[in-house]
Amino acid sequence: VYNTRKLYREIQQQGYPGGLTQVILDVQPFRPPRQEQATVRFETEPGQQAQVDWGSCGYIDVDERRKTLYCFVMTLGWSRMMYVEFTTEGDTGSFIRCHQHAFEYFGGVPREMLHDNLKSAVIDRAADGTIHFNARYLDFALAMGFTPRPHQPYRAQTKGKVENGVRYVKGNFWVGLH
Repeated sequence: VYNTRKLYREIQQQGYPGGLTQVILDVQPFRPPRQEQATVRFETEPGQQAQVDWGSCGYIDVDERRKTLYCFVMTLGWSRMMYVEFTTEGDTGSFIRCHQHAFEYFGGVPREMLHDNLKSAVIDRAADGTIHFNARYLDFALAMGFTPRPHQPYRAQTKGKVENGVRYVKGNFWVGLH
């Protein structure tokens, strides 16, 4: 764990009398070096776009069965307002249900939804770029009034706002919780 604030809170509860600065200095040599490349920020108007992604948060025991615990994250493009929901299913039904809950939370539906090429949304992407959507998800999008927009494969930075949200949930919120 390289999140020093989270680590500091944990060791403080165990009686650590030192300060946060010392924890930061002690952890620094073990952090992997950052190798971020410069990118041009893409901004959208209010209500224009939301970005959606799944994250995996390990496993959870449900009815004596071990299941993967997923976090669904939706981030509004303009305000960066974020919705997070945990679920043990990553299927199309759960994907749609999480969308509905996020829309209720936000109090509306953005005009377009940017997401991965996950099978819950995109069945296939032809060599010529033609996108074949999951029929159930496309029906949902049409009924709700948004346009689904899968990003180009291997270009996760295209939806960096939600990627940051997933990174926050996994690296700050979830770390150390059981």
